[in-house]
Amino acid sequence: VRPSQLENYLKCPLHWFIETHGGSSGSFSASLGSLIHEVLEVSESSDLAELEKLKLSRWNSLEFEADWLEELGKRQAARMLTNLASYLGKFEKAGGKVLGREQNFSFDIGNIQVRGQVDRIEQLADGNVVIVDLKTGKLAATAEETKTNPQLALYQMAVLEGGFEKVEGLNPEALAGAKLLIVGGANYT
Repeated sequence: VRPSQLENYLKCPLHWFIETHGGSSGSFSASLGSLIHEVLEVSESSDLAELEKLKLSRWNSLEFEADWLEELGKRQAARMLTNLASYLGKFEKAGGKVLGREQNFSFDIGNIQVRGQVDRIEQLADGNVVIVDLKTGKLAATAEETKTNPQLALYQMAVLEGGFEKVEGLNPEALAGAKLLIVGGANYT
């Protein structure tokens, strides 16, 4: 079970199994989300023009059934990139530092091995570390849902259990939590 699918598994193991083993055809939204994740991974700046260039360099990898769907996708991507640029700009101005992007982790709990990948590991100006999970949908989780999010809990466990062996400067004692960064709405949340 991938960490990003843990909540689906806990809600309905059968539905998770069917989706995971070919019962989902994928969608344009998923492809656009992957593209925005890739932009976040490779970007070194909060500059919107730079983010747009990165998006354009990968845009042809997306498939559209009609021209109007491509136009809709362009508007959705523009909104997401604007929100992402706002978040990254605020993070940079606050003196934050990125410790890891698309960082793999692995740790054991008893005889169970947990493996996965986080979108970002950020170190705040005060030295605290936060795990960031990018979401490209419009719906923001409530504060209460975020507190009990199993995916975010696994990411924090990975830090505490030493699962990020290749991340320099990651001190488990500096872990300040994990958060969802939702860029699909009118503003980032």
